[in-house]
Amino acid sequence: MDFELAHIQGVLLRKLFTLKFRTRNPIYLFVMIMCGLIFSLPLVFSLGLILQNFTAALVALLVFSPVIALGLVLLMNAVLSIFKQ
Repeated sequence: MDFELAHIQGVLLRKLFTLKFRTRNPIYLFVMIMCGLIFSLPLVFSLGLILQNFTAALVALLVFSPVIALGLVLLMNAVLSIFKQ
């Protein structure tokens, strides 16, 4: 049971990061876009923080880089799912 879950998670991550995760269901696309936007919010806040305190912005980017990467990958997969049907 645990090995099956690990296998599915690995397949899902591999498809996400190779930009081959496709869906045609509008509800799933909406959820992907919303999650991608929410996960990309630290990038927007960090870029706004650069003008005030560069060190704090750099630390925020380093801490939130996995979340930002996942958000950008979700957004890219959603856009490719919409335009390559």
